[in-house]
Amino acid sequence: MTDTFIMRWPELKQQVVCEKLDHNREQFDWWVSQLPLRAIQGHIMVAGLGLYAFMVPLRQRVSWVPRTEVIEEIRFQKDGRVDLFMPMGSVASILVKYGEFTETMSYPTFAQVREADLPALRAVGAAVWRSEVKTKAIYTVEYLSAKGA
Repeated sequence: MTDTFIMRWPELKQQVVCEKLDHNREQFDWWVSQLPLRAIQGHIMVAGLGLYAFMVPLRQRVSWVPRTEVIEEIRFQKDGRVDLFMPMGSVASILVKYGEFTETMSYPTFAQVREADLPALRAVGAAVWRSEVKTKAIYTVEYLSAKGA
């Protein structure tokens, strides 16, 4: 199994590599086993600077015991942290922090965007924010296996 996966935004011609964390490794492996996946990319509207993909279609139900994951409070997470929450049945939501958060929220984290890719992540965040509040452009996010990448 690989220790990385790729998030790509084809319309923005941007991508980042996400690395496995030391905790929630079972979650990471489960996520990677389902790739490729695709969803509409959204943005958190009130709580802070985060990309949000709601209702990502899944191929498999969770393979771990729910509520046993390591969770991190989002205000204190590093930029680039990837959170998985609300995995229910055949859908889940993914949040990727790229800047400051003001609200107290804790989620299971399972991946980290590589430091070198944070500028690309922030550029995507700015573009998606503009689309949400002004242009109404629709962007997709692709979650891809990094095998061979």
